[in-house]
Amino acid sequence: MRSTAVVAVLVSMVALGVLAPPALADDNGVYQAYVSRDSDFTRLGNQLKRDIRAWVRSHRTKPGPALATIRDSRAVCSDVVAAMQGQQASSNDGTEAKKHAVASVKDLGASLRALGAGIRARTAHHRAKAKRLGKKADALLSRSLKEEKRARKLFKAAGVEVKS
Repeated sequence: MRSTAVVAVLVSMVALGVLAPPALADDNGVYQAYVSRDSDFTRLGNQLKRDIRAWVRSHRTKPGPALATIRDSRAVCSDVVAAMQGQQASSNDGTEAKKHAVASVKDLGASLRALGAGIRARTAHHRAKAKRLGKKADALLSRSLKEEKRARKLFKAAGVEVKS
């Protein structure tokens, strides 16, 4: 009996707003979702450099490890985008920062997709296609870095402590 009364009181207090549940997210939560997998990106980026060097040393015949690392990196990009979209910004600067952060990660994923396609094309001896895809990957990576810079600036303006 007593536990039913306690539950009823707690439910009524929550309904009246006395014990309001905590906010689901804020600008800091969006930023934390954005940087949550930075260590994975660092590790995978270093691994990709090693894998591409190995691919070149194999006379561009063994792209498997590089393509696997690209696939893993794109999966991390998808995880980060999903984590950010699950958060809600609490200010206009935070909303704008989130938009640029999501664009940055999506552009990075698109750059990786183009790089993978370029590696496959070069392995198949389609040099012109590989060169075109390489330029596309570089352009998308450059755009990703610009979006990242904008997002960090806006997160800082929203009052989030941004790590360098």
